[in-house]
Amino acid sequence: KMAQLWAFDFDGVVTDSARETGMAAILACNKIFGSNVVQGTPEHASLVEKFLIVRPCLETGWEAILMVHLLHQGADPHHVLTEFQPVLKKETLKNYNLDEDNLKHELQAMRDAWIARDAEHWYRSQERYEHTVEALQALAAAAATRPDVQVYIITTKAKDLTLRLLAQYDITIAAENVFGLGSGKKADVLERLMSAAPEARGVFIEDRLETLISVHDRPVLSARVRLVLADWGYNTPAERERARSLGMSVESQESFKAFVIKSLAEAH
Repeated sequence: KMAQLWAFDFDGVVTDSARETGMAAILACNKIFGSNVVQGTPEHASLVEKFLIVRPCLETGWEAILMVHLLHQGADPHHVLTEFQPVLKKETLKNYNLDEDNLKHELQAMRDAWIARDAEHWYRSQERYEHTVEALQALAAAAATRPDVQVYIITTKAKDLTLRLLAQYDITIAAENVFGLGSGKKADVLERLMSAAPEARGVFIEDRLETLISVHDRPVLSARVRLVLADWGYNTPAERERARSLGMSVESQESFKAFVIKSLAEAH
């Protein structure tokens, strides 16, 4: 009976948080750039829609502030989607003399204020991915009683926000099993977890192809960890194709949930 170690990304896998990220970034932009984009206006709605187009190229939350600023300045979303990571991110930081820590701080401050002002509205601005939540509930329940099942969250989202949403979804995962913003590279976290569980086979479910590739490129991990790209998350058809060509599984929510249920039954 083989032990199982499951590692989940959070945004774009468990929660559709793209609207919330865009809205929080608009608040931060208003403060940093004096944009004055007001919620409830067509301008605000249109900016959020444009942000949803560029969301697949976001790696860490704070970058959303720069993306929203570029979009608000009239940049074409498809240009931002392809050019943000290679060029526009560095360029925009330099042009405005901004630094990552300050932007992280601003985004967190805007979220904290939003939650303090209207927590209900903050929760409502995000949607759970129903099937994934059910799969995670089943795994967390199994992990509570079975030593052969371990479940972790590895995300660039702030840990406290991740724990809030897990509680909202009735998913019980120990706080020390949640690796949030500031935990370092996901591949490093996964390598530590896998080396601490030498008997286990791993499954890593993530919606960002570049992150899966960083795991795939480590032979010590690729031999033991099944890599799954969440097709319901923030990725493009071209990325799904590339994932398949690298031998990764590309799953829908339904097929992933079925895989979880089957794996739990097989190991039992």
